[in-house]
Amino acid sequence: MQYAIEHGMIDMSYVQEQVEMDKRKELLKKHPYSIWEGKDGKWRTYLPDQTSRRMIKRSTRKSVEDTLVEYYKSLKENQPRTFDDVYWMWRQIQDELVESPNTPVRYDTDYERYFKYNDFSAREIDDINEDDIKLFMRNTIKDLSLCKKAAKTLFGYLRRVFRCAKINKLVESNPIEYLNAKDFYKYCIPRGRRFKSCCPDFFFKIRHFRTIREKMF
Repeated sequence: MQYAIEHGMIDMSYVQEQVEMDKRKELLKKHPYSIWEGKDGKWRTYLPDQTSRRMIKRSTRKSVEDTLVEYYKSLKENQPRTFDDVYWMWRQIQDELVESPNTPVRYDTDYERYFKYNDFSAREIDDINEDDIKLFMRNTIKDLSLCKKAAKTLFGYLRRVFRCAKINKLVESNPIEYLNAKDFYKYCIPRGRRFKSCCPDFFFKIRHFRTIREKMF
């Protein structure tokens, strides 16, 4: 290859053009929404946002694709992402798939309960290992006095977020792959003490207050 390039047998500008085209195709493959032409002749699609999505409109399909390519390039340049970033990446698609309007509401409630006030969410996704997940599960179960059902729900969120990270090549390996929800049931409250988790908002707000107090002192 090097010999062919040095002796003019291969046009380097052509090779570079093909490389850029391949990169463009890869970036556009990541786009989760369709691109369509409206009745006004304008081309549209959605850009994913951290909490929702926003529509973009251009005069040609190529202009839309150019905008998408630049958007995904900027995301790639900002990697690695935090756990929180990847959680919302998962939510963008998940919220589109659910049939019940109550499901996103439940997701929001669980997000506040388990992740919003926890330093775990701010960690870079590719810096989290299996031991980190074990500690997070144990501490959250104990802090919130979770029963087995709630612990299974929490573990399910972690599993989906890390699967999303793996699919989008944000992590080399999935740190939760060899863990199971039942590994953490030993930290859950006994069946007869479930009343302790009847007010989850109260418990996660206490934990939030504790975190703030620890940072202050």
